[in-house]
Amino acid sequence: MHTLNVSVGKARADIAIFDPEDARRYGVETWSLKSLQRQADTLDNALLADALSHNLYWLGIYKAFAPNVVSGSGCIAVPSDLEHRICLGRAVLNRKQEFPADGVFLERNQGFVMSSAGCPVILASAGGDFIAAHAGRDSLIDRGAVEGRPARKHVSVVGVILEKLRRNASSDIAMTMLLSIPARKFEHSADHPQHGVYNRKLATFVERHWPDSILREEGRTFLDLQQMFLEQARQAGIRHARATHSLDMYPNLAHTRDGKGADRRNLVIVKRDA
Repeated sequence: MHTLNVSVGKARADIAIFDPEDARRYGVETWSLKSLQRQADTLDNALLADALSHNLYWLGIYKAFAPNVVSGSGCIAVPSDLEHRICLGRAVLNRKQEFPADGVFLERNQGFVMSSAGCPVILASAGGDFIAAHAGRDSLIDRGAVEGRPARKHVSVVGVILEKLRRNASSDIAMTMLLSIPARKFEHSADHPQHGVYNRKLATFVERHWPDSILREEGRTFLDLQQMFLEQARQAGIRHARATHSLDMYPNLAHTRDGKGADRRNLVIVKRDA
């Protein structure tokens, strides 16, 4: 387990990150949250529920939110959107599988929970508002836009976060990205037998909009999510944006390109402190 305390503008957050070996120590096969959607699911996933309960309590979180981030929807939820309550001892985990969302607003002492395999986390604050969000590739880049058929208002979840925060504040927005897959591990081969066509379109799209986010070395193409986030934030006029603590710093954490198994996941818990 790794812990961080991060300042985001005037807000602060505690973050706990659990690797696949931590899951085994709790007797849990994977940190995936897919099987835990409603209260009844705690019966068949008792070890996972107990692990979540223990660590939410340890962090001092009594109300947490785990949105359905799988699709990289680019949506940001408000707490009432996640209406399915799962009681985990003294803590309540709020979910709603039918409402895909990358992130959610948090009040003080509330938590954001996600399972990840190299997808970064964005923390953003403005005034009294605070958002924690998943920021996978498809969250940062609308697949429809890459194909020439935009599927959402904002290409990136960054734009959605800023729109939400600017409703109440405009001058003190701060954003931080953490736990991104290292750029040189995130190859997007133009010759991939299944994804090559899309990868070529993706590289062209990214180079047009955020040129420093594509790395080309010895005929190989890599996607830099940290740089993309920074370019997106700065293009939107955000002066206080940073990307830190990539998975390069944590070799025991899982990511999709580590070759150690597709089911390996990390568990990330964010607590808003202030």
